[in-house]
Amino acid sequence: MFKDIINGGSKRIQYKHYLNHLGIAMAERALLLMKCIMGILNKQIILKYIIMTTQENERWMLRLPYFKNNEAWNLIDYLHWSIVSVSDFGKKEEEHRIYIICLEEIAQSPELLETRNAESIKKLASRCLKSLEREKKLPEVRAFWRSKTSVMKTLKKASTLNSNNIINRMLDLHRDFNEALSNTTRQNIKPALGKKRTKNEAEFDTDSSDTISDDNNEENFGAPEMEEEVTLLHKRRREVSRDLLYPQSEEVPKIEVLERLETKSRLEKYNIFCLFDIEFHYTKQLFTKLSTDRMNAIKSKWTMAEESINKKEIEECWNTCLLKKLVDDYNEVVKENVNEDTFCTDFNSLMTGFTKQQFDKYEHQKNYELFWCQDFYTQLTLQLLRKHSALLDSSTSEYQYRDEIVNPLLASIFFDTENALWLKTGEIENATRKRQRNFLKQENERERLGDKHDGILYMNVQGAPVEIGFLEVVGNAFTKIISDKNDDLEKLLKAMMISLWYQHAHQSEESIPGNMKLQSFSILVFGRKFHFLSMHFIDGMYIVDEFDAFVIPDSGMNFSQIGIIIEIIKKFKIRLIKYYRQIIQTPRKVTRLPKSGLPTASPLKSKSKKKSKSFASDKTNESDENIE
Repeated sequence: MFKDIINGGSKRIQYKHYLNHLGIAMAERALLLMKCIMGILNKQIILKYIIMTTQENERWMLRLPYFKNNEAWNLIDYLHWSIVSVSDFGKKEEEHRIYIICLEEIAQSPELLETRNAESIKKLASRCLKSLEREKKLPEVRAFWRSKTSVMKTLKKASTLNSNNIINRMLDLHRDFNEALSNTTRQNIKPALGKKRTKNEAEFDTDSSDTISDDNNEENFGAPEMEEEVTLLHKRRREVSRDLLYPQSEEVPKIEVLERLETKSRLEKYNIFCLFDIEFHYTKQLFTKLSTDRMNAIKSKWTMAEESINKKEIEECWNTCLLKKLVDDYNEVVKENVNEDTFCTDFNSLMTGFTKQQFDKYEHQKNYELFWCQDFYTQLTLQLLRKHSALLDSSTSEYQYRDEIVNPLLASIFFDTENALWLKTGEIENATRKRQRNFLKQENERERLGDKHDGILYMNVQGAPVEIGFLEVVGNAFTKIISDKNDDLEKLLKAMMISLWYQHAHQSEESIPGNMKLQSFSILVFGRKFHFLSMHFIDGMYIVDEFDAFVIPDSGMNFSQIGIIIEIIKKFKIRLIKYYRQIIQTPRKVTRLPKSGLPTASPLKSKSKKKSKSFASDKTNESDENIE
């Protein structure tokens, strides 16, 4: 038949049958074949075109999942999806052509997407075809094809995700196999071990450690008579010896309400109940899986723990401090220099009012907070006078935002309490996370590192620096990347839980007063929003929620909000000072007490996209006698 088409001897019905046989339904393809038949193109071009169109028919079907799983279609998203999801990603012209084929086929046959709303699918495909020429000229599309770096980064990301997924699945399979083997071996070997105890058990221990009990702890195993049984017994002895030496390495049983919950972040393994940010995937699943009454009950537990903190006393401290008087004075300066009708701001007059001398003779413990407050007011005014400041230039980096806004506001407030409280900023390693990760490290393995945070809040407890708070800044003041925020929030939650766990591990239950609640804190900075979170350990649950928040102003008419920001930071400092006084009044054990351990998780975790910080990977709990 193909020979007849080339020589022009076939009839129109044969053309139609051949076109249907190839699956080529579009008019321009049929027209091109007709031109080939008329002798306009030579036979080699015809053969090449037939092969190409056959391949295209196979390739566009592989890309249909993109159109099924995405509500809005556009060329740049399609290209990013294709380079990660399909193995035959080709050149620019080929991929653009296949995108057109997909849209045309969907417009003709919307049932390909298995949708009931065929008319809307047709309209959407037609609209995308009409806007395609404009989309091809967009800077994002040009940059995608022009920059090999962006393509390689995407490929590398896909490779890393696939590799980690395979490794994690293999590890899960390995654990399941070991558990099944252990259960089977225990059932088979128990009759042979029930005869008597031998001197082999004396090598193990002289106390209760020389007995190896079954699952119900009702009877002791005897010595094996066969060589294989002896080997298995010695293996089990080593495991029991490790458990007796490090009893805290046993996992904490999962809270009943979390048993049905399985998430990628594995926060449920930590018994964490996050009530903050419904956009966070873990919080969203909690609210989906649990009833409203159950979530309200958990929320009330956290609220009661917060109420145990004497907030009335904190409010009185704020009302009587010199800082409040200075804030009130600055609020008057703002009112005088901001026109309420036109919202115009005289920044020069503001700077003059903010830079007036507040004291005749400087005394660090008495006057430093006034100096800090004055500096923050002047710095924000300068931000709005400059062109390339962190608050006005969207191209600024996260590091500039931290240096100009975040660190002067959050870290500098503790400069007068550094003997007891301080916030270290930069890329700070989480020491307790490092201790946890290195506990099961083999002797010949390299030392593992802890997570890196943008800041860590320390308390000097009886000479030991204790990590009680953590800071994460998500990009610059203009960032809107929710996935980066979720990644940093996940890291903060695990860090808070581990901090709280270590605080409990160094305290005996008898030494903790009934009115005292151990706490851990974190600050999440997303754009210009600052979120303050606290975590409490209640009834086996690590419950966390937001207790305060504010937004950095980006215009003069919002300068009255600076006073509220100063008040929130000062009250947070007062709360930490009161908590510190409670902590140092209770005896702290240098060697931490035995306590149920932290959950086991995958040993590998993908690194953060935004910088070289490692995400929190959930290793088994450790035991050591060093202080934090």
